[in-house]
Amino acid sequence: MIDALKGELETTYEEIVDVLSRRLESVWDILKELQKESISLQEKIEAVKAAVGDLRQTIVLSSLDDGERAQFDAHLRKVEDLLA
Repeated sequence: MIDALKGELETTYEEIVDVLSRRLESVWDILKELQKESISLQEKIEAVKAAVGDLRQTIVLSSLDDGERAQFDAHLRKVEDLLA
């Protein structure tokens, strides 16, 4: 009887380990995918920041009057704040 219970316990233990292993593998796959997405988003944010910098340089060289330049600059600051 004790041997039968030990056998059942071992079987149950192996099933639990198997289930936990599969779940851990699933979680790991999800984390890897999230990391890829995070890196991709960070690259996109950096590209937008560079574009905002280019626009800021263009403002300096453009023929906008002071009011238009201030308005455009305010919009760029809003974008920069969102990216911060």
